Amino acid sequence: MLTPPPLHDSHRHKARSLAYGSFEDHRKDNGTNRMSIPRGRASSYDTNHVSRHTSDESNDCSYQPLSNGAQVQRSRLFLHRDVERNQLAQCVQSTRSEEGSPMISSGRSEEGYEWDEERMSTRLVKRSELQKMGNSVGEVILNLVITLINSIMCIPCLYGYASVIFIHPAFSPHIASLSKLVLFSSVIHQICFSLFSTLPFAIGQVQDAGLIFLSSMASSLADKILQESNGENMDEVIVSTTIVLLGIATATLGIVLVILGRFRLADAVSYLPMPVVGGYLAFIGYFCLEAGIALSISKPMVGIKGWLYLFDRQDIILALPCIISALILAWIGRKVRHESALPAAMMVIPIVFYIMVFLNGSSLEDARNYGWIGSQSPPVYASDVFDMIKFHKVRWDLISCIIPTWAGMVFVVSFSSCLDVAAISMDMGEALDTNSELMTVGISNVLSGIFCGFTGSYIFSQTIFTYRSGAKSRWIGWLLAVAELSVFVCSVNVLEVSPLFFLGAVLSFIGVDLLYEWLFEIRHKLIMSEYIVLLITFIAINIVGMDWGISVGILVAIVDFVVATAQHSSLSQSFKRSKAVWSAERRKILESYAYRESAPRILSFDLKGSIFFGTSLQLVTQLSHAIGISNLNENDRENMTLNSPRYLPGKVSRKPKAPPIGIHSPHLKFSPDSLKNKPLLASFDFHKDRPSPEFVVLDLSHVTFIDASAARGCFLQLVKMCANRNICLAASGASPRVDWILRSHEVAYAQEEEEEMRRVDVRDGQKVKHEKLMLFETVYDALEYCECMLIDKTEVLNQTSTERLCDMILPHKRDLSFTALTKNTLPLVLSHFLGMEEKDMFLLDGFSTVNFHREVEIHAGSNIFAKGDHANEFYIILSGSVGLIDPLKYSKKTSPKIVSGAGIVKLSKLDKRSDTNRTLSSGIILKVGSVFGFVDFILEQSRTFDAVCAENNTVIAIISRAGLRSLKDKDPSLERIVNKVLLQASILELNNVRVP
Repeated sequence: MLTPPPLHDSHRHKARSLAYGSFEDHRKDNGTNRMSIPRGRASSYDTNHVSRHTSDESNDCSYQPLSNGAQVQRSRLFLHRDVERNQLAQCVQSTRSEEGSPMISSGRSEEGYEWDEERMSTRLVKRSELQKMGNSVGEVILNLVITLINSIMCIPCLYGYASVIFIHPAFSPHIASLSKLVLFSSVIHQICFSLFSTLPFAIGQVQDAGLIFLSSMASSLADKILQESNGENMDEVIVSTTIVLLGIATATLGIVLVILGRFRLADAVSYLPMPVVGGYLAFIGYFCLEAGIALSISKPMVGIKGWLYLFDRQDIILALPCIISALILAWIGRKVRHESALPAAMMVIPIVFYIMVFLNGSSLEDARNYGWIGSQSPPVYASDVFDMIKFHKVRWDLISCIIPTWAGMVFVVSFSSCLDVAAISMDMGEALDTNSELMTVGISNVLSGIFCGFTGSYIFSQTIFTYRSGAKSRWIGWLLAVAELSVFVCSVNVLEVSPLFFLGAVLSFIGVDLLYEWLFEIRHKLIMSEYIVLLITFIAINIVGMDWGISVGILVAIVDFVVATAQHSSLSQSFKRSKAVWSAERRKILESYAYRESAPRILSFDLKGSIFFGTSLQLVTQLSHAIGISNLNENDRENMTLNSPRYLPGKVSRKPKAPPIGIHSPHLKFSPDSLKNKPLLASFDFHKDRPSPEFVVLDLSHVTFIDASAARGCFLQLVKMCANRNICLAASGASPRVDWILRSHEVAYAQEEEEEMRRVDVRDGQKVKHEKLMLFETVYDALEYCECMLIDKTEVLNQTSTERLCDMILPHKRDLSFTALTKNTLPLVLSHFLGMEEKDMFLLDGFSTVNFHREVEIHAGSNIFAKGDHANEFYIILSGSVGLIDPLKYSKKTSPKIVSGAGIVKLSKLDKRSDTNRTLSSGIILKVGSVFGFVDFILEQSRTFDAVCAENNTVIAIISRAGLRSLKDKDPSLERIVNKVLLQASILELNNVRVP
């Protein structure tokens, strides 16, 4: 058996290229020709040759004794060489068989066969070119097939759309020319989409979204001209005016779409509620169904009375095949998954009709006389379409009549185009630029309007069909435009040769599909109230027309939003504590009185969302019930009347009598007493005998909007009710707008009054009564104020006094901010934090001698650490204050302008803060004695927030891991004290975020 000759290096390179399917250029390398092998032609190994050479050990592995490992390695090497040889030999053999001439010389050298590399390379290149030519032919055939299918689906629909737009009887004599105008408009749309769309397979035609608006404008123009005709023939005036004004409407619509896309305002169209758009699309379905049946019986069906034609025997015979065919097409479109099923069905229907006519022995003329085919009319040439337009007969004064309808068309077409782009993007699984595609739609509408065309957009179904077919060439769009242009140029009237019931069935199929989707399928995607809005919009459009029907739908959607928002509770109880560092005695007071579970003296609540006239009444009822003041006395009733936004002072001469609140009130469907048995919030367990709290804190940081009705009808009433019971009501986190509206309606103190209230010290015997709302930057500031006031009251009543950390530093000054002006020692802060008695202070003396930490003085605005930094240290504040901020929740935008009825409101002092103070106000402010950064330190994770110095001369103690290890080596007892500090801080942190 002859052993195959070893391959030359150049031959081995060719074999590797062939085996791995690589593409190499023709080039010279060390004087040796390199072949160009087409990718994928021989990209896999020949398993037969592999198995043969694997089993033939005598040829490959018997040269000399080797170790097992070396034998395996050498066997693999020769196996790889044999595979390379076999692959190359196969390619050479197949090429030689194709050309009929040998590529291997008959002579042999010592190394084996001699290879004619130049001839083999040339023939392989020819083979590659033939393969490319075959692929090109296949692509051309595929493009032609896809174009044929799209043409079958598009052209009949366009004739149906023409009958929808020009449904008015005044356009009947010109329907053939008008249908071709719609066809020409689709040609322009398709050319624009093929040129400008980012999707090479995009199909853009005259679309159903704007049909009803165009039909409404065309019919209103015709009616308006006929009313003023005085019996004269106004056909030319009606046709010219309608075509020109609809073209202007289409072009201006395109300009608006281009502007929306250019300035990236596509999201603006989402302000139109989706149920309203759904009701409109359902009406399009009904209108297309009605127009399809009207086309099949050749009679106008306008309104409910048009359906009476179906009681005629001949009309029902003509309409029945249309209805059956539409249902069949709808079933195929939804149930059959194959893309060619629907186009095939659309081809079969007219073929079956002609076969039935032939088998029945009838002629086309007989079918035309009975009404199956349209009546004969003079041929319509391309020039005749534009000869209809007489610019000197256009009624330009009627432009104002179509402006309201045009405005609705802008919203609906924009919304529909955005939905089409989103649907295409979802089907492709790739993100598309909606604004860019909206500009493409706008450009196509501008050009279509210039040529007196009509609105168009993406045809979602056919665009996706083209994409799924694998034909992603722009040639499909160009070929479709050519096909439609051919029909436009042809003088044959399609209505004269096509079965009318087939054209009507295509239009009715669109109607049935839209009705099914937006009246039945949509039920599973909308809540009941939204579905009712959709139905009301659909019915309203049928009764009062397009413009008023959509307006009714928008109004009902607004009412539904207000009602749904009013029913949604935006109130929840929170269990936060302040970040202040209290002594052990005062922590005991807070646990025993302030946050006692059975009867807490301090309650805090979170409010979210928008609070307006629709939610204010429910919110004040919920809050009064949760606080425990739902039993109203006469003072409460009087205050609720006087503070009501409906009460106008000076209009009555006698003391107003408050209306009864509860079950007798026409504005309440329930009484406050009933809330005891059925609480609105499950977390609020109100007991009649439970004492009322002394402090209530409302967190408004998540409230986006408060109107004047809510300020007076909710918050002002609540403040008065709390003031009558000596309850201090505080709020925190209010935005500048909410802050302004609460102060302007005298719900909250003016800033000067508020500062005076904060300086009141009950320990000096001063009495304080909170008659208005107290506003704070953060909820922790508000809670700290409440805790401080409660502790002072308790100590005055008990005639006891314990020193606070701030009192040690500022013994003669009352400072609620707990700001330290002088440096404090770490042992003093730790003893206060741990609540150690004076006799145990000697345990901390070692901290003064052991050097295990650093004390750093920083200035306001300085960063201590940033989110994402490595957490190798934790910190203790010895003086000053530090702010903890989440950078994701902070935005460096300036304060919004507040514009009242009198003009721009001047910002108060709180709103004229520096960027640093505004940043700190969005976080948590920690005071003297606070420990921070310990959670990330313990978990050994990256920092989860930023730490910024809040004021000048702040001193912090920095304790690192290395410092703790050094402390443990020098004095383990001190290290255990530090660990106890960390444990205490962790417990306080967990207690602050506990859930009820």
